[in-house]
Amino acid sequence: MKNKFVGIIIASIIALTGISFGAIAADNENEARVVEEILVTASKRGVLALQDVPASISALDQETLSRMGAVGVEDITRTIPALDAVDAGPGQKQYLIRGINAEGESTVAVMLDNIPQIGGGDSSRRAGNNTPDFDLYDIQQIEVLRGPYGTQYGANSVAGVVRYITNKPSFEGTESEIETGASHYEGGESSFNVKGLINTVLIEDKLAFRVTAAHADTGGFIDNIVLNEDNINSNTRTNLRMALNWKVSDNTSVLGQYFYQEIDADGRTSHSPYDWAESVGPPFMYTADGAFLGSGFSRAKAGELKAHSPVQEPFKEEANTFALTLQSDLDWGDLTITASRVERDLLTTLDSSTPWLLHQRFQSTGNCIKTGPCSPGPPFGTNSAGGPTVPPIPPFMLFSAPGVIISPTGLVSLKQDLTHESFNFEARIATDFDSSFNYMVGLFRQDRDQILHHSRVWPGDPVTGEAIHNPNFLMLDRASIYNTKQDAIFAEVYWNVTENLLLTVGSRYFETDQTLTGDLRVPFLASEALGGPIGHTVVSEGETDSTAKFNLAWNVTDDIMVYGNFSEGFRSAGVNNSIVPEIPTFYKSDTTSNIEFGAKTTWLDGALQANFSIYNIEWDDLQVGINVTSQFGGLVNGNGTIAEIDGYELELLWLPTENLTLSFNYADIDAKLVTDLNDAVTPEILAIVEDNSIAGQKGDSLMGSPEFSGSAFAMYDFTAGGMDGYIRADVQFQSKVKNNNYSAKRNTPSRSYELYNLRAGLILNENWTAALYVRNLTNEIADLTVYNNFQQNDRVTPSAPRTIGFTVSYKM
Repeated sequence: MKNKFVGIIIASIIALTGISFGAIAADNENEARVVEEILVTASKRGVLALQDVPASISALDQETLSRMGAVGVEDITRTIPALDAVDAGPGQKQYLIRGINAEGESTVAVMLDNIPQIGGGDSSRRAGNNTPDFDLYDIQQIEVLRGPYGTQYGANSVAGVVRYITNKPSFEGTESEIETGASHYEGGESSFNVKGLINTVLIEDKLAFRVTAAHADTGGFIDNIVLNEDNINSNTRTNLRMALNWKVSDNTSVLGQYFYQEIDADGRTSHSPYDWAESVGPPFMYTADGAFLGSGFSRAKAGELKAHSPVQEPFKEEANTFALTLQSDLDWGDLTITASRVERDLLTTLDSSTPWLLHQRFQSTGNCIKTGPCSPGPPFGTNSAGGPTVPPIPPFMLFSAPGVIISPTGLVSLKQDLTHESFNFEARIATDFDSSFNYMVGLFRQDRDQILHHSRVWPGDPVTGEAIHNPNFLMLDRASIYNTKQDAIFAEVYWNVTENLLLTVGSRYFETDQTLTGDLRVPFLASEALGGPIGHTVVSEGETDSTAKFNLAWNVTDDIMVYGNFSEGFRSAGVNNSIVPEIPTFYKSDTTSNIEFGAKTTWLDGALQANFSIYNIEWDDLQVGINVTSQFGGLVNGNGTIAEIDGYELELLWLPTENLTLSFNYADIDAKLVTDLNDAVTPEILAIVEDNSIAGQKGDSLMGSPEFSGSAFAMYDFTAGGMDGYIRADVQFQSKVKNNNYSAKRNTPSRSYELYNLRAGLILNENWTAALYVRNLTNEIADLTVYNNFQQNDRVTPSAPRTIGFTVSYKM
């Protein structure tokens, strides 16, 4: 498949460059159509034209998002080169850029305007999970910065940055809009949404207000064959954005913002199309007559768009964000100060019946482990004295103490209750001197709390699959509070060496302190077999470090710029909740170093844009996830360069006629380990790892990293009956992807795929617009993400089946 799309690239370039330039120039004289300039603020230097920024950056403006019919981040991944997402459903994303992915904090910094957004999971290993995504209605534009941006954006920008930029209150007058739509999944349910906005001037040239609201009731398309329920993955999403813009003077403004998001998903957007089987090691199981049963777990596939979880798996999110931004034109530069507070509550429920079986085995054989050799016998075994190791109860029961039943049904729910609170502050000045030297300097502070309550078990009702709340029914109960403080100072200096040559030098100095306060309760018998401490633990660690940036840009002509770039990014140091005492409490930051060359070019009198970048990224001191038992582990650092990422990106946008727009985007990624992970860690670490081995060999691709991905579209604008309209066809494609690195036996890759979309829109008059669309035209069920670990057993997030829908909007 890769050769197929490389062929498409070559054919596209030949087609674009081999056409008679004279014929096109003659056509352009008649049509005079050029690619519209997009302005971006990604560099934090102020507003710059996208083609003037010497870096690999893409942007989608509001009109483009509307004509794509983009609703969430899943609609723009792969449309933007090298952007992808690990997708567990609404509100549960993990952003990827250039295939840079690993356990731990997110490798991509996500910003809502000037506000950092943070994900979170059940431990330090999954801290990058559940990064928020947003409804794209009334979004001014999305900017994606590829490559490390540690100097400007700080932690988590080891792979790049995704910026959601909202429309701000306008002083141009009153504006309002309402939009509604409906769609239907083939083989599933219908969906409905309503959205609207109001912009009004409260005091002329002084005070303006804007409110945007959206509600979507999205149907499901996955059936649970165990619970006999259809369309279990339906969900609702409600968004509210309010902003008040106060123009204090001609040069100074203050913007107050409030964002609210609520997601309520009835079940997971995952199916089980593959068989699953694995061994988790001792303790072993025997029949009543002593025959060895082994230690493996297995489950047959449920089928395409079918699930077989025996318990309900809802997800809920409620988020509130408050921000205050001051911007002032100082004549000699721009001052920006932003303070924000983010509050986010997540409640995730997962089927944990398989881990329950493992705990049952520890329960049944734990005393054998402690007291001496065991002889074969009933499922519980016997000790060396010939007596039973635990009270003689049926094997499907588990005890927290003698006589207390944990899960009489054998159905177990895992509850993950996560509260995220962060305060963020940044102040920066970007100068605009009439000289060859300018600079940008800033301060940043973040104080973040993540409060996790991780409970197993609430037993499941065998009929409905719903969790039965009972605080005595606990097999594992873990509470953790992570407090992270980050302080940083950053600066960039810009020197126009000549009129056409710009040198940029930058650095960031940062300090990170993290404190973990945790409690672990493992009330089942024989928990000592895990070596797990029970009780209150406090760990506090810190680190200081710095990053650097160098960039040289040369404007060869007014239409051609080439650049070379060196930049670094980092993920912060952190602490592990050491459930097993051998797990190190502290791991340091890991860093990426990027060497990149690129070109931004415009041809055919502005009708063609062609941008290209090629890069090499080294990932040093990679934070590696280890298992000490089948379930418990943490993060440690590899030593030296652990992974390298080589690749290139191509963006082509061409307006060959007055009515036709063509685009082709492509990313080729070779993201691989350059050493065996067993050799990367210290011998002391390897000695405590389960099976004394860490999955990940030299030459293995990074999990979640495609070899290539891309997109193309053709759009035709027309006029009919006095009405303007358009027809747009899109294709997105991606290679197969490795999705797990927990263990070698769980490295099931997702399949390569191609998804086609078709959309037609019509501007009926100055007030009314309408659009019809078909998504996933060929009804391909693609593997967007494969989850294959002890908790999730080959759960696959599929693309939605063929979807037919419409939208109608009215502007006043």
